[in-house]
Amino acid sequence: MRLEHPAGALDVMRWGMRLRLHPIDNGCEKNLLFTSQMYETTELAALSEEIFRVREQRRKFVFVDIGANVGLFSIFVAATAKLNAQNSRCRT
Repeated sequence: MRLEHPAGALDVMRWGMRLRLHPIDNGCEKNLLFTSQMYETTELAALSEEIFRVREQRRKFVFVDIGANVGLFSIFVAATAKLNAQNSRCRT
């Protein structure tokens, strides 16, 4: 399949959420699209552990994604924490 700009956007399911990825414009989105099982595994595992730890303590999980590219970590946190998260996205 050949992706052409600007129609090169693809709608996919990742982390139980529907996402529109633009793999020709963004390396992070390309990695998530084609190698999602290897996408930032260490960071996502650490986030998951913290989310579940906070959930067990019945506290809210606050996540600030400073310097977010397209916000993939924010999307992961939203998908994982669900209603137990407060998300603030800042760009530098």
